[in-house]
Amino acid sequence: MPPDFTSAPILCVVGARPNFMKIAPVIRAMKATVPPIPVRLVHTGQHYDPEMNAQYFQALGIPDPDINLEVGSASHAVQTAEVMRRFEPVLDREQPAAVLVVGDVNSTLACALVAVKKSIPVIHVEAGLRSLDRAMPEEINRVLTDHISTLLLCPTQASVACLEREGIREGVHHVGDVMYDATRFATDRAEQSSDILDELKVGHRNYGVATVHRQENTDSPERLKAVIAYLQEQARKHPVVLPLHPRTRQHAEHLPPPGMHGALPEPCEHLRCADITRRVRHGMGRGLCDQESPLLRELVPVGEPRGGADVHLEAGSVVCEARTE
Repeated sequence: MPPDFTSAPILCVVGARPNFMKIAPVIRAMKATVPPIPVRLVHTGQHYDPEMNAQYFQALGIPDPDINLEVGSASHAVQTAEVMRRFEPVLDREQPAAVLVVGDVNSTLACALVAVKKSIPVIHVEAGLRSLDRAMPEEINRVLTDHISTLLLCPTQASVACLEREGIREGVHHVGDVMYDATRFATDRAEQSSDILDELKVGHRNYGVATVHRQENTDSPERLKAVIAYLQEQARKHPVVLPLHPRTRQHAEHLPPPGMHGALPEPCEHLRCADITRRVRHGMGRGLCDQESPLLRELVPVGEPRGGADVHLEAGSVVCEARTE
């Protein structure tokens, strides 16, 4: 028998930027039902930059969190454990009908584990995505969350097939990609309010966007140097826009002068990023490019599409340009 989602609120959990993107259309849809599905929003604080949180919540139309666990940064084990420790009393107090988690960050798995151990149904949005790379912490989070979820909401038929291969058949639903809803919402707003392309002097020309934020790239001087060399190579063909992630900015001494490979803005507000990606022709990186850009273009090449781009590979909207050297 399916869970009763009208007798008590559903706790929707976010912890990091990818969660913000995906929870926004879900909450809007839940509140638009008749009668509205009661929702309580929990922010674990996994991404804890107040400025970043505020601008994403405002840009995406997300309500302020009802509960903030304020966990902050730590190792994977410590952060996951701390989210679990702080989330359990929330469940005891709120007595929700279900816990809804999105994506594959540490908060996703941590809150799902606490809920299932207390016999509270878990709803996983973006279920079934796989990179098949167990060296990725996100891959471990995805697999374990799927195996303890009651409802598994899949973006593609490929993700449904992944779950079936792992023996998961009950509670699986192909619902489409919430990133489509989130991206359309953001780009419609961006078109009306952003002039960042004029500021960067790339206009509407053929240009690329790079996202360099994965820890294995930014924290290794050798790998970061190789990434920058690749961007310089690409910049000889077309301008390259590099919105600086805070982690990348910490290692800015490894970056060459901006003019060597294109524009180097500070971390940019979400709608301005949406304006960049809605016209991009070349995506380099994971997250910004492999999930949002292909929803807006007929064809976008991306590098390292680990765990999300299968959505767009299935639709024929990306080409992988993996580099192994």
